[in-house]
Amino acid sequence: MSGIKRLRVRSRMRVLLLFVTLTTCSMEAPLCLSAEDAGGSSWKSFELIYYDPAAKPNSLSPFNVDARSEFTTEMRIEYLRRYADALVQRTGRINPEHFAFDVVTAKAAREFTAQIKEKPLPEIRQVVPLRYWRWKLEPDWKGVSRHDFRWVVRDFEGELLWNAMEAPRMFSYNRAVWLRTHFRRPQGQQVLLSIGSIINVFEVWVNGRYAARHSGFEPATLDITQFVDQGVDSTLALRIENKPKDQIGVADEISVLGESDPYLSDVFVKTDRAPGREADATLEVEVTQMADAGRQMSVKVEVSPWFPEERREPVFSDVLPLRLWGHGAKKACATLHLRNIDLWSPDTPHLYLVRAILQDSSGNARDDLVEI
Repeated sequence: MSGIKRLRVRSRMRVLLLFVTLTTCSMEAPLCLSAEDAGGSSWKSFELIYYDPAAKPNSLSPFNVDARSEFTTEMRIEYLRRYADALVQRTGRINPEHFAFDVVTAKAAREFTAQIKEKPLPEIRQVVPLRYWRWKLEPDWKGVSRHDFRWVVRDFEGELLWNAMEAPRMFSYNRAVWLRTHFRRPQGQQVLLSIGSIINVFEVWVNGRYAARHSGFEPATLDITQFVDQGVDSTLALRIENKPKDQIGVADEISVLGESDPYLSDVFVKTDRAPGREADATLEVEVTQMADAGRQMSVKVEVSPWFPEERREPVFSDVLPLRLWGHGAKKACATLHLRNIDLWSPDTPHLYLVRAILQDSSGNARDDLVEI
């Protein structure tokens, strides 16, 4: 495969690359400007998995969360192999050269992964990532009241005896799970709990007070302003319901946000067409207002190179007027025409950063949101 060296040498580190071809480049997260768009068939994404099949001290592979699971690492790799074969048979659009299963040196793997960049945080809004948690399997309720929720309060000494973990993390113990973490209230008029994905039915308590119940693995945002005090640590407790014979857990990032009112609740970019070194893209910006008031706002949108070379000089910049009235969400849409850009392909994976800045009637920045 051009652009990626196949190193067939002795090593315990293996690499699996799976490229998926779709008929359009409709991107939900990265701004992917694909050189294949003009031909009607474009690359949307690829899956790159590194793993070391050497025995681990706890005898668990990276893909095994539950020691009792029979789904081993080698079975996971075989599943992905068969998945790629099924795509070839069903669509006929995946070239076998874009699926590689090779042995490489650990040094080569480290050099490749060193190029991966973390998504940048917004510069205006306050973001508190909730990465570190304590967890415990829910008791089987023999002799225990199902309504005993003493563990959700702020000062719960028993937490020190719980298991430690870093999220995201999945469980497959056929039991409900209790989780606890702590955070300091960020600056802002309101405090929001941003949940990337929890699988899939869960309840939330903040400082011992019941906040919400949610069903579904899609992203969710909860307003927890009334539950959080300024200047002291707060406790967030989660109960994730059991899914018999299936996994549950924190599947994506969870953060506490310090927001203005109104605030940017979503930014969506989709590439429509990319001939030559130009591209047309559709932009949707959503602004949510908590107060019941009328406001004249605007959203400044900037698109700048981000990977492999990051530059602050935008290749596109525009200001979208937005009139808010009443409580709720309001969307602004625009078509972006980008010039002198480097198109994305598997061999040259150029990515761009989209930054939206919410401005008041005087042009003052109130909030921002970034997407890649």
